[in-house]
Amino acid sequence: MPDLSEVQFDGGSAGPPDPANAVGTAVQRTAAATLGRGFIPLMALGLTGLIQGLLGRLFATEVVTLVLGSVATAAAMLAYGHVAVHKAFGRPKRAWIVAATMSGLLPYVFGVYVVVGFGLMPLRGGLGLGRMLATLFFVGMGAWCLRSQWRLTDLHLFVGSLTEPEAEPGGQDAATG
Repeated sequence: MPDLSEVQFDGGSAGPPDPANAVGTAVQRTAAATLGRGFIPLMALGLTGLIQGLLGRLFATEVVTLVLGSVATAAAMLAYGHVAVHKAFGRPKRAWIVAATMSGLLPYVFGVYVVVGFGLMPLRGGLGLGRMLATLFFVGMGAWCLRSQWRLTDLHLFVGSLTEPEAEPGGQDAATG
C-alpha cells in the first residue's frame, strides 16, 4: 500500500486533500468547465461580427453590439462564476461581489438579444437559404450562451444552498431560532 504522505495531490501539497476545500475545488472545476464551454459561442459571435463588419455586411451598430457585447458578456460570466467559487471556499464578502452578481444578468440579455435581434427578426425579410443558415447560427449561439449562463446560475443556487442557512416556515432563520 502506498504511503499517502509522498503522493502529490491537487495544488501540489503532500498528504490527503483538505475536506473543507473539497467542495470549493469541485465548484471551481465546474465553473471553469462551464465558462470554457460558454466562451465558445461568445468567441464565434464576436468573430462573426468583426468579419461581417469588415466585409460591410452589417451596420456599425450591429458590429459594435456583437463584438463588444460578446467581450462584455464573457467578462460578466467570468465575474459571475468567480462569485460562486468565492462563496464555495467560504471567503468573506467583498465590495465587488454585488457588482459581479448583478453582471450575471448581462449574458441573459445578450443571449436573448442575439436570438431575437439577429436570429429571428431577419426572417421577416424572406426565407432564403442564406437567411435560414444565419438564423440557425444566431439562434444556436444565443441559446448556447443562455444555457451556459443558466448552468452558472444553477451552480450559484447550489453553492447558496450549501453556505446559507435555510429559513424556517415561521420566517426566522434556523440559526437565530
